[in-house]
Amino acid sequence: IFLIVLYLIYRPTFARMVAKDRVSKRQYDRDIYRTIALTMIPIILGQTFYQISAVIDDMMFSNMMIGTDITKSITTDMGNFNSSYSLLIGIPQGVASAMSASMLPSIVASYTQGEIGAVRKKTNMFIAIPSFVGLFVLGKPIIQLLFARYDSTQGGMMLKIGAIAVVFYTLSTVTSSALQGIDEMSTPVKHSCISLVVHIILVFVLLKFSRLGIYAIVIGNASFPIIIFILNIISLYRHIGYRMEYRQTFIVPAVCALIMGVAAGLVYDGMIKLTASNILSLMAAFIAAGIFYFGPLFVAKKKKWY
Repeated sequence: IFLIVLYLIYRPTFARMVAKDRVSKRQYDRDIYRTIALTMIPIILGQTFYQISAVIDDMMFSNMMIGTDITKSITTDMGNFNSSYSLLIGIPQGVASAMSASMLPSIVASYTQGEIGAVRKKTNMFIAIPSFVGLFVLGKPIIQLLFARYDSTQGGMMLKIGAIAVVFYTLSTVTSSALQGIDEMSTPVKHSCISLVVHIILVFVLLKFSRLGIYAIVIGNASFPIIIFILNIISLYRHIGYRMEYRQTFIVPAVCALIMGVAAGLVYDGMIKLTASNILSLMAAFIAAGIFYFGPLFVAKKKKWY
């Protein structure tokens, strides 16, 4: 409804722009719809493969763990994974998806103008890296606060093992957008399909031949975007000679996030000893995290390192 109202508001403006346009050629509606469909379907399919992997993981874990020493905790473990772990990981992943969608027009513009170097600057880990560090350091108390009925120790360990998926999900999403921006629409879909197959094999082997239990699902979840990212980078290099920029993309955010993580962890530990209140300790840790992340980042920008 909102988009319909927005379209009706801007329709007169669009009509005036069309009337003044003396350069563009008029396209048939069917050609426009075809272009939209060809652009939209690969993006939807890429996301679908990721969701399918979660369903397959659930089925494999529920069936393969029957008769093992964790039979009684299958439902609880999957509940903890699907609730505390997946929801917390999903928040920064959603931001990554939104960022990649907003980057697509600028990537297309840079590519069509031959500014390949500008494409390298579109990769931004400003949110992903501190999200990973924050979940790694404060994952357990966050789960205690938001998901009190689940095992926070197990959930915290899941986040320590699998929070790196946030970084690689962002990288895989951004590089997929880059491939779509250079008119390689089907390539990310192929990479997602390959990653899904590898993911299934990896999870099956870990569940069958190790005692990792639910942590095998976490490792498999983290492996999915890693494989896509590696395949995407190889394709980008082959097509446009793309090489990632490391200092601004990784090093500066990682150093700032490391400082943030140490500060947030120390503040939380100190506050929990003083107050014995998880929520107060988390609030203090979040404030410290903001100060100790954006402070060094501001200094890096002043020094023109970022």
